[in-house]
Amino acid sequence: MRSVQIRLVATPAKMKPVQLNRFPFNWSMIESGQVEQRPECLQFLSTTTDKIGLFRLPNVKKGVTLSLYYWGGDSAPGRVADLAEVVSDLTAFEVTTVAPAAISIKIDRKLFPDASSLTIHSEYGYKIVTLKPGIDEYKLDGLAPTKHSISIQGKRQRTDNNSLKIDTLVSKSVELNSSFTEEIEFNERE
Repeated sequence: MRSVQIRLVATPAKMKPVQLNRFPFNWSMIESGQVEQRPECLQFLSTTTDKIGLFRLPNVKKGVTLSLYYWGGDSAPGRVADLAEVVSDLTAFEVTTVAPAAISIKIDRKLFPDASSLTIHSEYGYKIVTLKPGIDEYKLDGLAPTKHSISIQGKRQRTDNNSLKIDTLVSKSVELNSSFTEEIEFNERE
């Protein structure tokens, strides 16, 4: 668990542990630290594990609900929703993580000449990849071993009311497994 990003979020004790992508918090708010601006966030601590996987979070509030989030390094994204439910001693505890998954995506650019980006989405947030002309293979790693939705979007277009519109050209769902690279091909229209 080397160089894993760690975030600890404290919320009021009466508040149920938040679901990943439900208001008031979502995964990108946790990663960016924006969650600290929410009134429901009583404390936000951030650190990185050392070379043997240890971390320290000083001055953790007591009498609150603590949720631990982690990602990066040699760990898939994950979280412990309520530490008090799984850890009896908050001064020294162990979190078992799983290895991340990866996905290799091949796009038939002749079939999708207007493809401009792809989005991969799961309960742990989303990633947007801008597609480059002439490149038809992309690899994303460091993903959670869970269900993901992958979509290919067309070029941005202005509408009559001057807003932007981006059409989804094709989508697929895939279940990713730890320590494995799943191969997906977009070689036919839906």
